[in-house]
Amino acid sequence: MSPHKLLCALALTFPLLFALGEAAAQEPSETLRGSARAIATDLEEWDLVGARAKLARFGEANPGELADALRARLSFEEGDYAKAVALFDKLGDGSQLAEVARAALAITRGYDVRKSEHFSIHFPPGKDALLAPYALDTLERERAALGRILGHVPPEVVRVEILNDAEALSKVSTLSIEAIKTTGTIAICKFSRLMVTSPKALVRGYEWLDTLAHEYVHLVLSQQSRNRVPIWIHEGIAKYLESAWRSAPGDSLAPSSAWQLSRATQQNRLIPFERMHPSIALLPSQEEASLAYAEAYSAIEYLFQSGLDAKARGDMKATEANGKARLASLLSALARGEGPERAMGAAVGGTFEQFERGWRAHLTRRPIPKEAIPFGPEKLLFTEDEARSKAKRRAGEREVGQDLRFGDFLEIEDPKARRFAHLGELLRQRGRNGAAAEEYSKAFALVGSRSPTLSNRYAQALTAQQRGGEAKSVLEASRVPYPSYPRTNQALGDLYLAEGRLDDAERAFLAVIAVDPFDPLPHAALAAIYKKRGDDFRAEREARALALAQSAESPLPDAGALLELTSRPLARVYVDGTDTGRTTPTRLTLPAGAHILRLVNEERALKHEEKLTLHAGEERALSLELGAKEGERDGGEEGR
Repeated sequence: MSPHKLLCALALTFPLLFALGEAAAQEPSETLRGSARAIATDLEEWDLVGARAKLARFGEANPGELADALRARLSFEEGDYAKAVALFDKLGDGSQLAEVARAALAITRGYDVRKSEHFSIHFPPGKDALLAPYALDTLERERAALGRILGHVPPEVVRVEILNDAEALSKVSTLSIEAIKTTGTIAICKFSRLMVTSPKALVRGYEWLDTLAHEYVHLVLSQQSRNRVPIWIHEGIAKYLESAWRSAPGDSLAPSSAWQLSRATQQNRLIPFERMHPSIALLPSQEEASLAYAEAYSAIEYLFQSGLDAKARGDMKATEANGKARLASLLSALARGEGPERAMGAAVGGTFEQFERGWRAHLTRRPIPKEAIPFGPEKLLFTEDEARSKAKRRAGEREVGQDLRFGDFLEIEDPKARRFAHLGELLRQRGRNGAAAEEYSKAFALVGSRSPTLSNRYAQALTAQQRGGEAKSVLEASRVPYPSYPRTNQALGDLYLAEGRLDDAERAFLAVIAVDPFDPLPHAALAAIYKKRGDDFRAEREARALALAQSAESPLPDAGALLELTSRPLARVYVDGTDTGRTTPTRLTLPAGAHILRLVNEERALKHEEKLTLHAGEERALSLELGAKEGERDGGEEGR
């Protein structure tokens, strides 16, 4: 999985200070103008506590349109969209900010809410409810870590909104859909809150828990510095500290990004920091955005390590203590209004030119293990775009490069390796796992663990041959360049579970949820693990998540028989030609009588049909192996 593409838009979309200055200019009192500007400054600097206190005094003494304009902006920042819109309407305000408030009210109307001590998660009713407990736990952990590292935590409950898709994110953030998809922007910290896209909006999910932590770092930095941190420093600190909730800071740069950064350094094509302003989301491609994030990350990595010898850099506590002191110096200087170049130079004990020289030297020293070199950053693929692409393929339209690729081994560029992989897949689908493993091994010898799809298919064929040890070695090698790839972690979790290694299995299944939380398989496995341990709280959490993951938007009508259905691999479930909206494992309530059950795994181009007759009151368990019947399979490009 590529590093997630994130954004903290720091520039206001509505020139509040200018507008207030114009309004206040009509008033005779210089004191009035000064008071209004002080409130506006607090809002600009994300100090809602200060703005609220000042506005309470200001509104009592000066009722009227100026106070209402300030109340509208404050209400919007607080997440009270109904109050904000009512005030904007009263004022006849047609500004961009007012339109954003109206859009936010329309989109979040009817949202459900879950709360912890310091956060409130707002999400659409339905499956997104399963995200809440994981999100709240992650954010509380990140809050505790940042309190230690940065020395600041927000004084109030932080509002977090989960949005259905790119269009919704665009409407509440002022970013265009084109900018969101061009750079892969999936989350934003703006207007004193966090806004993230639901993982269901992307075909393979994304690292949504790290994304939440990343955006929270932005919020803390904005408050702590009075909103005076330039974008590249903002993004670098957020990327470096986003892993603090789960491990040490500086544990979040994907191998693909590290390789991209190393290659750009060698080829002298690093993106200048000034090009990242005003937003990385405005760069022309996901590749450039990915490189920009990696550069910003490495700058903060250097900040943490500068001044330390090699031995001290290997000491996590020493590195964190050093970085904490240098970050404090940097943020304090920025909060005082010093320029970013002078502040960054001073933080490392010199000038900005010395910082840049040291940083570039640091880039040349960064180790890139050869076995961790992937094919490159994986682009984020939005579900709606994938559906459109599939429709084109079904209509017979060729896409660029389609005639050069086999099946779903799209990342393998070596034609010989791709042919071996494709032949192995044809054999595996026909149940000839021994022969399939032989062909996969030939492809694997050519490209190694650089193709996660190949590694997983190879491991699947090995597992079917009772060669679990070999399968585990293949998967663990694949996890080096692709540590968060969901299918790899799911397969490893299954193997660890079979060996009784519950702790390793738990970590693997949680890694799946951190990217693809709507897959029912890791929830089912974790529920069993926690039940075995006697951890009733977590077992119940996973049981609820499993039920939500299996739920359909339009469930089948109640009837007289219960079918408990599982399959390998997981598949979409159709009953009598109707899409149930569910994937296996699942439980279906069906009318008594004859039915045609159809399971489809489009990603692997597998289909299976089963005829069955159910009787009233019957409860039946059915486990199916897709691809068991040769005549019922499709191959080739279709299903990608």
